[in-house]
Amino acid sequence: MKRVINIVVALLISANLQADEPLSRQTNLGSKTALLVFFDVSGLNNYNSNTALAKQNLAKYDQIVTKKNLQKARVSSIAYYTFDEQIKPIGKIESTKAGRLYRESTKMMHDVVSELKEDKSNRGKDVISTFYFINSVVQQSYKNEDVTVLLFSNLRDSMSTKQQRQMMQPIVLDEHIHLYIYAASGLNAIAGVTTLQQMRAESSIVKFYSHLLSTSKVAIKTIY
Repeated sequence: MKRVINIVVALLISANLQADEPLSRQTNLGSKTALLVFFDVSGLNNYNSNTALAKQNLAKYDQIVTKKNLQKARVSSIAYYTFDEQIKPIGKIESTKAGRLYRESTKMMHDVVSELKEDKSNRGKDVISTFYFINSVVQQSYKNEDVTVLLFSNLRDSMSTKQQRQMMQPIVLDEHIHLYIYAASGLNAIAGVTTLQQMRAESSIVKFYSHLLSTSKVAIKTIY
């Protein structure tokens, strides 16, 4: 019974904080959507540390970013970034044609995968600054667009202390942003870590970032 309860709790924690899925919102005729994609390339998110988690994140990306979904959501641009201690712009594609966007996006993802396969075992990770960066980019470059952000990361920030995180004020995300975070912990790759420990770790992460990101337009998933 305890195991069943734990699984149910994990499912509730990983559920969306909003009902819709990425690129599924109804868009008005003439409106357009900008898509920003962020991949964590450090720690357990890296191929060299946990190949299974890296492949899981890439598979979820492939499920979301399809030609059909790009067309349905009227996506007009896609920008790619990777991050560890710093944020690295990979490239940006702009087109009113979903087919061209999709073809170019597959080429751009080759560079993302290369970053994921580069050994970054000695690099730290600044997750929290990434959200400030997203806010800044949207406010500077996407003032008149609906913005969907996909972020793949286990959210383990190593650039701030526990005490600093406890003192942080909520980050108010721009009203144009719809943020989807895919945050499987990857702890299953570490010997000796139990399923219960993994779920508790993911629960703690979801609770912290749900409080930190002050908006109702955020979904954090640990099961996907």
